[in-house]
Amino acid sequence: NLRRLETQLTENRTQQEATAAQLKATGADWDALRLYADRLRSDAALEAGNENLLTDGTILFFEGWAPADRIEAVRAALEAAPAEKAARATELRLRAGRPPCLLAAEERLPLDAPPVSAEDIAAMADAMLGHSAHTRRAELREGFVTLPGGLRAGLCGRAVLREGRLDALQDIASLAVRLARAIPGAADGLMPQLRSAGRLRSALLLSPPGGGKTTLLRDAARQLSLGGAQVAVVDERSELAACLRGVPTLDVGPNTDVLDGCPKAEGMRLALRALSPAVIVTDELGHARDVLAVREAARCGVAVLASAHGDDFADAARRPMLRAVLAERAFERVIALRAPGRIAAVYDGGGKRLA
Repeated sequence: NLRRLETQLTENRTQQEATAAQLKATGADWDALRLYADRLRSDAALEAGNENLLTDGTILFFEGWAPADRIEAVRAALEAAPAEKAARATELRLRAGRPPCLLAAEERLPLDAPPVSAEDIAAMADAMLGHSAHTRRAELREGFVTLPGGLRAGLCGRAVLREGRLDALQDIASLAVRLARAIPGAADGLMPQLRSAGRLRSALLLSPPGGGKTTLLRDAARQLSLGGAQVAVVDERSELAACLRGVPTLDVGPNTDVLDGCPKAEGMRLALRALSPAVIVTDELGHARDVLAVREAARCGVAVLASAHGDDFADAARRPMLRAVLAERAFERVIALRAPGRIAAVYDGGGKRLA
């Protein structure tokens, strides 16, 4: 009886191992199918939905943040914009006394609309500021305001100085609305650089303004999260996840926690203390305290995916703010981009060009 029981246990164990192997193989197939389906959806969206890229977010933005009677001509021009223009546009520019236009990289794409008046610009700016410029003074000092949907509006006008420093903007005469888009698959070329032998690498994305850093960071967060990593997004400017009442309106993945409107340095430290992330994602390192927080995360063994302005590794290494963190190799990969969001060069942590 004991020998018969031992034989049965051995057979059961063998059957369990075979079943586990089948489940593992099925899971791998399912993950591959899911990624393939995701890529198909991305391609379909880019091919069939280009004409909606402006109207989905930008017109919604105007409906909520500008007087309707002021923007009817701009709305009509956006709706009539050819799909090819909409696909390439990264910014909408509004200048008093000039027709509105779209920008794509360094190319200007005029819209078929009459000039925007100074009164229209003033009314739009007032609405963007919630009819209270005083309460958004800190944002005005930075020259832009962030609005629902991940849109960022840069403002330009007469500077008001206090003790030699910018204190406010008045007589606003031009607006630069950066268009935020979630593009699934945008970070496909980046993902192999973020993984090494089952662990995540820290990486720094470099490009001039408008080079696609934010779009790649957003999709990288989504893909890492879909892969099972615990992701913490520190979204100081509400551009990565475009949270509305704390809930992301752009897809950053199912295993992602978002600290919305939180300064980068404080947010990274909070994430390290409270969220147990495998990777922290944040946009545009701009202060020495941000770099100190990156170094702290590296010492804790947490990967950081961030961005900064720069053309290549040598350019970044010349910047005082980044020099120390690059010298410490806190980032294992430094990736230079060229618009729109394409990888131009990949460097290791020491500046050796890999690709």
